[in-house]
Amino acid sequence: MDAIITNLEKSFKSLATKVRHSVQNEEILKETAEVEKIIRSASVKKTQPKLRKVAVTQLPTIRIPEIFHLKKVLALPFKLAPPPNTRISVPQHLNLILSDYNRATEGSPQNEAMIRSRIDAIMLTTLAQVKRDSTNPRSSVGSSSSASSISTVRSLHLQYEFSMKLEWTVDKELVLIEGIVDYSLWYGQHNNHASNMAMVEAKNPAMLSTGVLQCLAYMAIIQEHNTRAHQDTHVCGIATDSDEWHFLILRPDRTYIQKKYNWLDNSEEVVSMIYEIFRRTGELQGPKVGRMSSGSGFDARASKSPRK
Repeated sequence: MDAIITNLEKSFKSLATKVRHSVQNEEILKETAEVEKIIRSASVKKTQPKLRKVAVTQLPTIRIPEIFHLKKVLALPFKLAPPPNTRISVPQHLNLILSDYNRATEGSPQNEAMIRSRIDAIMLTTLAQVKRDSTNPRSSVGSSSSASSISTVRSLHLQYEFSMKLEWTVDKELVLIEGIVDYSLWYGQHNNHASNMAMVEAKNPAMLSTGVLQCLAYMAIIQEHNTRAHQDTHVCGIATDSDEWHFLILRPDRTYIQKKYNWLDNSEEVVSMIYEIFRRTGELQGPKVGRMSSGSGFDARASKSPRK
């Protein structure tokens, strides 16, 4: 491919010179200049060195906050935490589904497939409830919803196994960080979506602490992309093994806060927190620039050195 681009550039340069000397039509000259510019750009890209690729799972887990310049804050209130009088009850059909799961899998070792089935049931049931409430004038969501916010709520969807990339400086080396986040939340119009939530499923309970830090890495990638695209830069995160739930909020100043719940003792709080993430995302406006497709992954490339 490199040899083809080199030969194309050389041949077209000769042709462009002849066109400029023999053609007086301004439209043809303008089109020739545009094509020459495209070929030159491809040639420049060809000569750029390829960056070393680093998977999110290869990053030193304990250093992820340092690598992405994140700082945990303990004193701030967790704004997503609902007061007792506004908590969302766990839907009866969700309780029945989870009860059946527990009955059917009793005695089975808790593995990735079992964990994911429980997470799917909780997340999708709660998202469906938010969408129902957005069109119900008697609900807290529907009573305050405008036509545009209802449209955004309807556009909410979870994307599974989403590919993310980011050029970032690690230990003074510009590398391409890439990974696949288990779940991400998207909103906006068709083929013009934005994301503000990453979710990591712990493969087993022993890996949950690692999952929390890897979730922060994906949140930082989303925030960096949203910063460049002039989108809202508050990013939510969830790391869970379906029993223990860690909720995170990454703020625009790169500080983050964290709150933990256990499903057995705090199922209403967990559902309420998920519901609130979905509800608040439904109030955001869809992206205007820097769009990314929720169907194919996004690539946040650095136009300058990442900020410190």
